[in-house]
Amino acid sequence: MFSLFNFISFFFYKTLYDISQGIDRHIIKSNKDLNIKLKGVANPTGYIFNHITDNLKASKKRNHRFNDTDYFDKQNFPKIESAEGRVKKIAHVVNFFIPNKKNKSLYHRTKLTLESLENAAMQLPNIDLIGCSTKDEKRPGWIMKKIERSAKSELNHSKDFLFLLDMLDEASNLVEDDDYIVYSNFDCPVSPNFYENLLSINSDIVEYVRRNCENKKNLKEIFEGESWPYVTGRDAFAFKKKTYLSIREYIPDFIIGEPHWDTGLSGICQQLHYTFENLSDLYHIDHDMTWSSHNLSIGGQYNQSLWMEAKAYGLSNINLLSVEKTKGLIIYSSGQEKLSIPKIEKFISRHLDYEIAFIDLIKNQKDLKNDTLELNYYPILHKGPSTLKLNQDAAIKNIGCRLLNGFAEIKFIKLKDINNGNYSGKVYKEPYVKFYDIFIENEKKYPNIRKNSFINDEGLLEICSI
Repeated sequence: MFSLFNFISFFFYKTLYDISQGIDRHIIKSNKDLNIKLKGVANPTGYIFNHITDNLKASKKRNHRFNDTDYFDKQNFPKIESAEGRVKKIAHVVNFFIPNKKNKSLYHRTKLTLESLENAAMQLPNIDLIGCSTKDEKRPGWIMKKIERSAKSELNHSKDFLFLLDMLDEASNLVEDDDYIVYSNFDCPVSPNFYENLLSINSDIVEYVRRNCENKKNLKEIFEGESWPYVTGRDAFAFKKKTYLSIREYIPDFIIGEPHWDTGLSGICQQLHYTFENLSDLYHIDHDMTWSSHNLSIGGQYNQSLWMEAKAYGLSNINLLSVEKTKGLIIYSSGQEKLSIPKIEKFISRHLDYEIAFIDLIKNQKDLKNDTLELNYYPILHKGPSTLKLNQDAAIKNIGCRLLNGFAEIKFIKLKDINNGNYSGKVYKEPYVKFYDIFIENEKKYPNIRKNSFINDEGLLEICSI
């Protein structure tokens, strides 16, 4: 018998069912709307980005090789054209805007960037500075281009960031096949010799790894003060026009000002052609990040979607950018200094373009360092007073030069100096392969050291009798 209780129960559960169906329909519709805007699904990678640990991982193990694609099946790879003629002109394009003065940090950074670009352009003839914007902008010495398409118009983004290809196309229209087109982020000052160095490099594609620095008042402080490479990002690219036109169809329609466009573009360029890494001509004042990989805006999701699609098609195999290391660095210790993880981590994060080894002279095995942040760790055990009494600095340099043989320069720095925040160290350039005189620093204390000592199996100077 159908009781009142059953009727109420039926009505209650039917209402819950209708509500849940309505919620499902709303979720599906919202997802479809988002996918339409993104032109593809922004699949989550499941990876949480952490710039400190990512830098260390990228520095330790590269996910790509440079100037060598022999391990790919080239039959189905596109042919990317090289430009072999003389460069007559450079067209440098930016997403031009003048920020509100209330945003003091951004206003200061863009002001310095403008000043640096205009200063560099005065060093050579035939440099075109091109400002692209959705607004009607004017500035003496600049070619202004109004662009209709933006992240705001296409994705309903809150900001009118421009599409990278639109800006590169505008620059491309102003030069010949053998000339350069350059794009750079508008908060990154360039060195005074930016364009001269680009011409001397003369590579089809140049990737610019910015040098980060702490807040500076002017360009002089930026260029002359401490700076370090930010290896997991690229903030500028230069293309020969002929090369750009042949690779253009494989470059996703990224927007700038959001993550992943640089990782995607760098990976594609390295996969399909060859690139040169410039770590000296682009600068950036550190500031709080304006985006988060944990909560991407619609623009960030859009770029991530295109990046993941490029990887799926085999156009890129890079998850995290790094740089080719051309310099070596030896950290050395007498064994008594403590290894401060936060301090060594900060030091490494500012030397990620170096191959780093840690030579640790220790008195006893108990002095071995346990956590060395995956550094190339080389502990050397003293042989008692016969090595402890001697100055081993030259011996360490000889050991370090053998360990890192082949690098253009090797920097030596004491762990004690790192703990004190002094990163200067001492740099030795080729030909450093000649062995350093290990006797000179010990002759004052031991006048007969040259006759009364030998190099032991570990590479230390050992005196025969004390």
